Amino acid sequence: MISIRLRFIAIFICASFNLAQPGIAAPAPVAATEPAPAPKTSTIDERLTEAEQRNSEMRYERDIAKIHADLIDRQTSWFEILITMFALIVSGLVIFFTLRFGNAAVAEAKSQAAVAIAEAKNEAAKDVAAFKKEIATERGEIEELLKQARNAVDTIKGHQATAEDIIANLRPGEVPQDEFQRKTLRDIATIASSKPIRERSTDEYQALIIVAAMDEDWTAMELRSAEMGLLFDDADSDLCFALFNRAYALVELGRSDDGIAAYDDLLARYGGSDDPALREDLASALFNKGVTLGELGRIDDEIAAYDDLLARYGDSDDPALRERASKALINKGVRLVQLGRPDDGIAAYDYLVTLFGNIDDPALRQRVVRALLNKGLTLRTLNRSVDAIAVFDDLLVRFNGSDDPVLQVDLAKALVNNGAAHGQLGRSDDAIAVFDDLLARYGGSDDPALREQVAKALINKGVTLGKLRRFDDVIAVFDDLLARYGGSDNLALREQVAKALFFKALAFFELGCFDDAVAVFDDLLTRFGDSNEPALRELLAMALSGKAQAFFELGRSDDVIAVFDDLLTRFGDSDDPALRELVADALFNVACFQSLRRDAALAVASLRDWADRRGDFDCQEVISDTDFDPIRNDPAFRALLQEHGCVFPGNGDIATGDD
Repeated sequence: MISIRLRFIAIFICASFNLAQPGIAAPAPVAATEPAPAPKTSTIDERLTEAEQRNSEMRYERDIAKIHADLIDRQTSWFEILITMFALIVSGLVIFFTLRFGNAAVAEAKSQAAVAIAEAKNEAAKDVAAFKKEIATERGEIEELLKQARNAVDTIKGHQATAEDIIANLRPGEVPQDEFQRKTLRDIATIASSKPIRERSTDEYQALIIVAAMDEDWTAMELRSAEMGLLFDDADSDLCFALFNRAYALVELGRSDDGIAAYDDLLARYGGSDDPALREDLASALFNKGVTLGELGRIDDEIAAYDDLLARYGDSDDPALRERASKALINKGVRLVQLGRPDDGIAAYDYLVTLFGNIDDPALRQRVVRALLNKGLTLRTLNRSVDAIAVFDDLLVRFNGSDDPVLQVDLAKALVNNGAAHGQLGRSDDAIAVFDDLLARYGGSDDPALREQVAKALINKGVTLGKLRRFDDVIAVFDDLLARYGGSDNLALREQVAKALFFKALAFFELGCFDDAVAVFDDLLTRFGDSNEPALRELLAMALSGKAQAFFELGRSDDVIAVFDDLLTRFGDSDDPALRELVADALFNVACFQSLRRDAALAVASLRDWADRRGDFDCQEVISDTDFDPIRNDPAFRALLQEHGCVFPGNGDIATGDD
């Protein structure tokens, strides 16, 4: 008998789609391994001293210029005296020649003397004007230099204060996000880049390294860190900064083993330090080392790194060290669950809650919430739904009403999974009440992460109503979801929209509204038919199978075949296991139609393809299906059964399979 093998065709009997599985709940490794902030140093003070010295030199030059001007003024006065004396001499000569040569000679001498005096005075006036102009120019240049020096000093002072504030407020693993701070560091890095390597200060190297991290220029970051480590190895804080950031850059460059070795070098040098700043960097190094080991698949070594961190700093009162310890416990718990040690994973989460559950610190609250959420999810995977509900309830009571966006997302996840856990226990009304609670809390949010949880709550509420066979309510719930998010281009919401359309079509199918079901399946195929997302492709294949089933119920056999052909064209070559299963189901149903049309050759070919997709040949399924009665005695069909070791029923024989 033709039977479309939809995994969800037994409407809403399946588990909910949204159930979140425990994953790496800690911050992503890249974010966890960002460069550490630079410690404060005194090199900017040295630059200030140099600037003040230059300022003093410029004031000295100004004083010299003033003296120079005074001397010129004095020289001008002496020159005028000389001219006067020259005039007296000339007058004496005139008297002399007057006495000797008479009136004519005297007149000529007077005329020549007057000309000489006038020329001398003109030349003197020109020289004085030129001297005064030169002095004015020199004074202007000196004043401008002094102004520039004062501005340079002010700028350096500003950079000193700003850079120290920026660096002091950066926690290990952070780069500045504020644009003013980023620009300030870039300005310092630009100045440093123009200097010879040995003339750069530690502050300048720190700026160069942080700017390289901001730009994700890992090669430059590794190079600058190596240079800084060689030039400033006499100061622990400077060398620690350089080693930490070089390790980070090496990991980002794909040289994970070298990065781990660099972290180990840092830990070997300063592992016993009591310096709070160094201890914070060491804790970050241990955490980053663990994350890197996990990325290499060395899970046991990863957990060992976290244990080392916890042994060193787990009982510290330092907020920064507590934050590192909490992150280590989250990752340790996740890894233990992944290793098939869920009880040990739960113990890690419980230890975190014991250590930090009552501390009023935003970062630690986020870790406590994540630990409780992961514990509840782990209990659900163990089918301990009652215990999971208790954990989720504890989480919701502890942090009810929080306005922290990060906490709100985890609280919403807890509500979704709390409702799903009630559903697993058959408490449908309680499940619906929990989903409605989530919708009341966060239904109006614009936060993409919260909107995703709202969509999941609506999906689960619709599924739960379907189990109660309240299909009109099911359609209303999914219409609500489509009205909220149907036009979204957010990938996570698009997946929920596709699920809503699929389940809405199934609700119409269960109501016997097959034309409506086909229309909704077509809507889904139109919206998402070109998607390459694996989850959406699986829904598309299921939608095509459901559409074929609806056409079959409407007696439209040709349309059924056409839809199956569409499915095989779209997904026939896929290696995805879920799609291969759906393709195999389609091939079996095509074989049924071909048999009913007495086309044995095509039916046998389809069955061979079906067996290939399945990985075996189910003799019982083929022999017991009455759709193959028209070709049951066909030689090709019987040969196929014999080829796979099937015993054809006759005289009480029972069919068996070869695989």
